[in-house]
Amino acid sequence: NILLPLIDLKTEKNENPSEKLSVCNNSIWTIGLIGLHYPNKIINYADNIMNKINVILKATKLKKSLAQNISICIGRLSLASPNKISKYMENFLKPFCISLRNVKDSPEKRDAFRGICKAISFNPKATFTSFNFFCDSLCLYDNPPKDIEDLFQNIIRSFNMTFHERFLENVNDFPPKLKARMIKRFNLVLTE
Repeated sequence: NILLPLIDLKTEKNENPSEKLSVCNNSIWTIGLIGLHYPNKIINYADNIMNKINVILKATKLKKSLAQNISICIGRLSLASPNKISKYMENFLKPFCISLRNVKDSPEKRDAFRGICKAISFNPKATFTSFNFFCDSLCLYDNPPKDIEDLFQNIIRSFNMTFHERFLENVNDFPPKLKARMIKRFNLVLTE
């Protein structure tokens, strides 16, 4: 509860904007760690945290480190409470995918993707608002651990089966490079 007021980029009259950014960034990182290691203690705050994060995500330009920490935090919160976090997916999925697409493999990136995959299972339709960004981030994640690759394969297979027409329409509208990567990575046969 003490960290919630610190998730804010608005500066008061005598506050230094760069210090405020640093405090906000560290608070978000800490909340993600609490979500990872003490999931039962963070669940009750998930809605308040996501509301604060959504305000920050609407900022026109985020610092790269803050965007990445927000994505990692969201992924870790999704591991703790995927159902609650999935309600906000339409607001955060695009920036989540953009900020993590070129991050090198790390425990943090793995946590983020495991969490987002759990959240997607609770609200798969919300993924379609940013489906091309989601697929791009999957395709750019080279050599993920087997459990994460299995999650990716299962999600894409499920989308193809459950939302077949919409899935085909989306993938066929992808830029050629992304479409080719999707076909190769997920062994897709794109027939209408």
